[in-house]
Amino acid sequence: MYKHDSIRDKYARAKNACQEFAAEDILEIAYDATPETYNVARLKVDAHKWVASKLLPKRYGEKQQLEHTGESGGPLVIKWKGKDE
Repeated sequence: MYKHDSIRDKYARAKNACQEFAAEDILEIAYDATPETYNVARLKVDAHKWVASKLLPKRYGEKQQLEHTGESGGPLVIKWKGKDE
């Protein structure tokens, strides 16, 4: 697959199409849910979302942002302790 551009492109398009189908399926499950089927529908939707986040993490994965701050939310201060201290 990695040696042939045409196969790689077809694979990428197929993978994206699969996820688009899954997204449509999620909407259908959600819209068809009733108070009696709510828990089952929620489980199905969560399963679809989990699979999507693993197959296409850049598109559907959790976004994480790390922020480092010092005391009282101020700038981070790095103190070096050498042998003499």
